[in-house]
Amino acid sequence: MRFVTICEEMIQQAQITGGLSPGDCLDLAAVIISVAAMLISVFALWQNRQINTTNLQAVYFEKIFSTYCIKEIPKKVSKLRFVDGRLDRSYQGLVNTMMDMIRDCKYFQYAKNTFYRELEGKTIELEDKLLNEAGALVDSEEEQNEFFDSVDEDVREIVKLINKNYHKF
Repeated sequence: MRFVTICEEMIQQAQITGGLSPGDCLDLAAVIISVAAMLISVFALWQNRQINTTNLQAVYFEKIFSTYCIKEIPKKVSKLRFVDGRLDRSYQGLVNTMMDMIRDCKYFQYAKNTFYRELEGKTIELEDKLLNEAGALVDSEEEQNEFFDSVDEDVREIVKLINKNYHKF
């Protein structure tokens, strides 16, 4: 408000005297530069806060998802197999690992809800696929391979979703 008052006074003085004196021009320039510096400082503080929040969330992403994506999930997927035409109980390890991951990343339900909901949805779809297949008899090796390929694709989609959201920071 002080800036507006000073500018109004200078404009009124310029109208009265027919122009601004050199001193008035310097005063006006100083006021304009001060306001610009203040705005730049406020923007820099806001930007710094955004960067700090981003860095914090990136740390959480790494802490939560690195073990799951690099070790746990690939290990569990590699153990999937059919025995006598039925999906072996090893699928339960993958289901448990995926659900553990969802529980461990609960922070993102609050920090990044859209990502969390999408991840949860894709994980539940994979769980449903595994549970449905566990009850079915699949004699054909070709169908079994197609199932493994579809599980691999679902896991790839989950990992892509995690990576995409990590790189948005």
